[in-house]
Amino acid sequence: MRAFHLSVLLVVLFSVVPYLNIFGNDFTYDDHVFVEENLAIRSLGDVPSFFSGTVYGLYRPLRTVLYSLTYAVWADNVFGYHLNSIFWHVLSSVLVFLIFRRVAHGFVPVVAALVFAVNPVHSERVAFITGGFDLLGIFLVLLAFYLYMSYISSRRRRFLVFSLVSFVAALFSSEEAFVFPLLVVLYELVFGDKKLGVRRFVPAGFFSALLAVFVAFRLFVVHLGARASVYPGGSLFATLLTMLKVFVYYVWLVFVPYPLTLYRDVSVAGSFFEPFVVASFLLLLSVGFAAFLLRRHHPVVLFSIGWFFVALLPFSNVLPLQILMADRYLYLASAGAALLFAYAVFRLPRRSVAFAVAFIVIVSFALLTFDRNRDWADDIVLWEQTAKTSSHNSVVFANLGFAYEQRGRLAEAESALLRSISLNPLNDKAHYNLGIVYMRQGAYDSAEGQFMLAINASPDYAQAYDSLGLAYYYSYLESKNASLLTAAGEVMGKAISASPSYYKAYSDLGIVKGQLGSFDEAIALFRKSLALNPWNHEAYYNLGIIYGFLNSTELAKASFLKAVALQPSSKLYRQRAAQYS
Repeated sequence: MRAFHLSVLLVVLFSVVPYLNIFGNDFTYDDHVFVEENLAIRSLGDVPSFFSGTVYGLYRPLRTVLYSLTYAVWADNVFGYHLNSIFWHVLSSVLVFLIFRRVAHGFVPVVAALVFAVNPVHSERVAFITGGFDLLGIFLVLLAFYLYMSYISSRRRRFLVFSLVSFVAALFSSEEAFVFPLLVVLYELVFGDKKLGVRRFVPAGFFSALLAVFVAFRLFVVHLGARASVYPGGSLFATLLTMLKVFVYYVWLVFVPYPLTLYRDVSVAGSFFEPFVVASFLLLLSVGFAAFLLRRHHPVVLFSIGWFFVALLPFSNVLPLQILMADRYLYLASAGAALLFAYAVFRLPRRSVAFAVAFIVIVSFALLTFDRNRDWADDIVLWEQTAKTSSHNSVVFANLGFAYEQRGRLAEAESALLRSISLNPLNDKAHYNLGIVYMRQGAYDSAEGQFMLAINASPDYAQAYDSLGLAYYYSYLESKNASLLTAAGEVMGKAISASPSYYKAYSDLGIVKGQLGSFDEAIALFRKSLALNPWNHEAYYNLGIIYGFLNSTELAKASFLKAVALQPSSKLYRQRAAQYS
């Protein structure tokens, strides 16, 4: 028992220590969308709505509930979000150890769990705040599997019931739970009681039935199918051929996790007879055949390899995703690779050599993880590092340019965005962000041109219409050409038509209407903006300006005080409010 507790302690320790340097990291990448700008998570009263609709094309309501609970405790304090990531990673690593204790003996389970805990490919799940919330679903999958194994060993039905409940919760947290019935079948095929015959697969039938009901619910109630509408390889056939190469790359990456990157450039396969495609197919076939041959004397090998590939199925692009490959997709699959490594190491003839190899790998992985975490320090560091490994990716340079622009490094932003456009002239976001850079530099004509290019590439680009309107508005302030003010109002109206929930467009159009003297319209637009986003301090400030102009002193004061409450660091807001005190 002492060895068990020591093993758990080691797994916890190695799950935490390599990630201690993430607490100084800022929000990055999708964190801005899912945390900082996500208005829905700011009120626990919105929790019921999470179960009735999608969020950015995803249906993961329990994950969104976790976002909301975390925001309720930590608000914008990044420390709490990193704590959340490490918490779920620790629990998942411990469950990996507990699961593997049921299929392997000696030092194999603890070494496998330690390798899993420190694998650098997990940095994209743990150091990346948004990725940390995905760990809820993975934890629930692992918990359901452990409870199922507990049912098999004890035949106590309560464990099966708890496993079913955990599985359902996992389905409402992550699409990675879809493969759980296959993991159960895999376990029964490898380790199940052969005397029971087909009866041993009855529980798998329960899980499959629940999955079928959930998929039907997603399709016919939530109206959500695949994540993307088109295959990232252009067609199903080309995508699946490409995925043969991707799966081999995953095999390499899980054992040799360097270099790591947020964007992986994968060339789309054009034919099955391309050398890399054929080689990948033969290699995968050989791995599967070898695992089958070893099934009797080394069932752990078959289970490990089966786990790895089954866990990758949600990312196989049979149903299209937005990308072909991502390091974060290896999290659950890497548990199988860790078990295979540990099992192979302790088959070495000398125990001292096995411990030495395991020690070197675990320490090396931990150091690589610690180093990779630094890449998630902030957006600029993240995209600069990503650009080193994806030097021909237009999206990467568009995001790098946006990161520079947000920090006021406008010359570097312009350079990165021009690079992005040279790689893909139809990159609407690169044109849009370049327009923002030009607008901040006062080059309104150049900004207008970039916004128009963004709109041409994406006709429903609400932000581009709104920013084009702002460019016209700022040009009007310089030239006093009234036609520019009219044009600003027209394109801002198009922004609202393109996205009726885009609160900023209402607020910006309110400013234009105020300049035109249409104060009632302006007030109504500011009110609409605030109805969509009660935290829009700029709308309160501009509302205060209108009320002040109309000599509605109390309303002006109340508006400015609201702006100050939402943005207490603003000296301008405080000065305006002080005028009415």
